[in-house]
Amino acid sequence: MTTQPSKTNKWYTTILVLTIMIPIAYILYLFLMVQNGNQTIEELMNTQPIYVVLLLVSFINPIWGHFLNQIPKEERVKKGRGDRFLSLMLISQIVVGNLIMAFLVFITKRNLPQSSNTQPLTAFEKTVASILLVLSLFSGFVLLKLTL
Repeated sequence: MTTQPSKTNKWYTTILVLTIMIPIAYILYLFLMVQNGNQTIEELMNTQPIYVVLLLVSFINPIWGHFLNQIPKEERVKKGRGDRFLSLMLISQIVVGNLIMAFLVFITKRNLPQSSNTQPLTAFEKTVASILLVLSLFSGFVLLKLTL
């Protein structure tokens, strides 16, 4: 098995950090909007439903990050659990229009080391990934409807 731990860890760590930072940054953005607009969060959410959908999208990312973090380092290889979970996350990010994160996930997948051992996702991971994909599809559809 060939490994590239520093490259893999760098990109993988970037993904993990961003999955935590995105919702924090979005909440700060909402608070700044509320502060400048002299309205409550409830009023903002009622008048602009797109912010509710974007809030849902931003909170999907930490769940992806949690499961990516739980995958042992030796299974963060091509055709391993890390690669499979990153593939599902890539689909989710494209569907909701988070193209920067999708690009980073793609780069991370490309830099995963090769391995002769392939590990499938567990049933629980498949279930959670399916739920996250359904939420992403719903959010992407609603975002499309709200912006057109």
